[in-house]
Amino acid sequence: MHKEKLPKYFLIYEHLKERIASGEWQPGDRLPNEWELARQYGVAYMTVRHAMGKLVAEGYVHRTKGRGTFVSEARQNSQSVLGMVLPGGWHSIDPFYFPPLVCGFIDYAAENGFKVLTTSRAEPTVEYQHLRDLKVRAVACILIEEQDVCEVEALANYGLTVVAINHYRGRRRIHWVAPDNFGGMLEATRYLLQMGHRQILFFAGPENNIDAQERLRGFRAAFRELGIPLSHRAIVPGEFNESSGYRRMQAVLHRRTLPTAVVAASDLAAIGAMRALLEAGVTVPEEVSIMGFGNFQLAGYVHPALTTVHMPLVNLGAETAAMLISLLKGKPAGDEYGKTLPCNLVVRETVAPPRDDASAVSL
Repeated sequence: MHKEKLPKYFLIYEHLKERIASGEWQPGDRLPNEWELARQYGVAYMTVRHAMGKLVAEGYVHRTKGRGTFVSEARQNSQSVLGMVLPGGWHSIDPFYFPPLVCGFIDYAAENGFKVLTTSRAEPTVEYQHLRDLKVRAVACILIEEQDVCEVEALANYGLTVVAINHYRGRRRIHWVAPDNFGGMLEATRYLLQMGHRQILFFAGPENNIDAQERLRGFRAAFRELGIPLSHRAIVPGEFNESSGYRRMQAVLHRRTLPTAVVAASDLAAIGAMRALLEAGVTVPEEVSIMGFGNFQLAGYVHPALTTVHMPLVNLGAETAAMLISLLKGKPAGDEYGKTLPCNLVVRETVAPPRDDASAVSL
């Protein structure tokens, strides 16, 4: 496998290991901070953050709060290893979703004395079937689509302790940790309906995506809860990304009447929709309110700042690691096999009451 096909964070991780092994940094030396390393390597901060997280988890370096990151005296070969199975190309699929989740997992594991091995089917460093051979004792596996359930069950069949990241709905006794996509979208849509919006469109996510399915259920449930009819035309299929939101809003702009609000299943789709409205001279939120989902970092920096639902991604990673470690130690992970983390509404500037001339008829 050619080295250039490896993900950037892994190349930096390997190069930093080589620099430590060569004696450039001695045990006890403080490394440059992650921003300095990002400038040295010409990459994004999160790329270096992930590489450094692997070095910490594997015992090459250690962090001291308020002081920095230092080369460790010796690595603990007997240290227990946690695995994390991710989708192929995860480092580029969604730079706002996966990196904070992975960092939360790695940081919690490292704080509790565990190394972390991250892998995917598309990553040449290790095949997930060989995790057991690499002395990985427990594995977290992200569920993106229903077909991923088979992968979780296969890992359990290998005798590994497994925790799924997202709702596991299979027949096995497998623990899981999930964000409350349903509850978060229910709260967000309820907020719009109680404000008086009736002409609301939902920019859905990928049809087979578990998160997208849960958010769509939450959107529909809000209408049922308040006894408000919902037309199937209010659901606009698409993807999570900016271009999908942009294209869908361009199509909406060709309709005779505009909705008073659009709820997007992702912040990125919401931001793409905002761009299309801006280009068409339609003001947000005076003419059309926009709601996102995720509360990614850029949501607070766009103008107007995006009203959205917060996904606790760092906490999701940490809670998953905590559950795995608890199971490894033979401690109960709770009364139930699953743990749901709340996703709460974050009100900013893109939502306002419907315009005065808006009809009170649902789309």
